[in-house]
Amino acid sequence: MTRLGEPVTEADFDPEYLTPQHEYYLDDTMADAKLRFPDPPPEELDPTPEMGDHYLNAEVMLPRGGTLARGRVIGRKRDHEGNPMGRADNNPILDTRQYEVEFEDGDVSELTANVIAESMYAMCDEDGYHIYLFDSISDHRKNDNAMSKNDQSFVDSRGRKQYKRSTKG
Repeated sequence: MTRLGEPVTEADFDPEYLTPQHEYYLDDTMADAKLRFPDPPPEELDPTPEMGDHYLNAEVMLPRGGTLARGRVIGRKRDHEGNPMGRADNNPILDTRQYEVEFEDGDVSELTANVIAESMYAMCDEDGYHIYLFDSISDHRKNDNAMSKNDQSFVDSRGRKQYKRSTKG
């Protein structure tokens, strides 16, 4: 490693262009901070409308009675005046909307947007594709056109081995 010269010091610069050094200070009281940052005035916010709501009609799997039960979001929960309850927010923690979810057995439950969002995210993989889980295959059958394991042999095609075609048509 070669050196190109001596290290730079403050004396090498014009004092006009140096960054000034100020003393640190603390506020005397919290009352001083209250004068500078008063509480925002209380305001009554209108509920978020349902138009463009991506939770409506979503199918979710939620834990019920020790198992997962399939439910569908059928609408927003409403107050005594018929207005939808809660406000939407980009931050899911601050989203206060409430929904009605109907399960396959006909039971309707009231859930918040957080619970629905958590269930929707749990049903997707890291690429955003929907994950379906099933217990078993029922009513499986095959007809005479289906190939058996013994029929699935190799065929020599142009010097290459490949499986026989197994599709009809």
